[in-house]
Amino acid sequence: MKKLTALTLLLLLLCTVFSFGKSRERTTVLTEQFFTNLSAVSVLRRDEYIRRRLKGTISGTCIVKKTDALPRYDQKYRIIGTHTASGFTFHYYLFTGNKSLSRSVQAGKKFLFTGTFMSHTPLNMMKDAYIIDVKLSPPENDD
Repeated sequence: MKKLTALTLLLLLLCTVFSFGKSRERTTVLTEQFFTNLSAVSVLRRDEYIRRRLKGTISGTCIVKKTDALPRYDQKYRIIGTHTASGFTFHYYLFTGNKSLSRSVQAGKKFLFTGTFMSHTPLNMMKDAYIIDVKLSPPENDD
């Protein structure tokens, strides 16, 4: 009987921990520390390390490569940027509905972003390069 009670309490505790972890708001800042932590993760577990941040808020910086009109995630425009740190290269596809934002960013310039992490695609077997899709936070005035 004591074993059954202990097992039941353990299961309740585990359910509480897992439900708490999924319900709280997740924000990840893609700083040098994030990339250093990622480099400490084995190649086989890097996708999972990144995947745990899906649908959460991320913010970071990148160097803008180009902008174009490519509808995705109910947004009309895409800003493509790249960031390299600690041996990793992240190619960001930043989606926005704001036409003036997509026109105002300049290739070769630094761009600070915040948005919802929508998906990731590893670009090689070493898992040191990814495409990261981000739906940018809604602008205050949408054109």
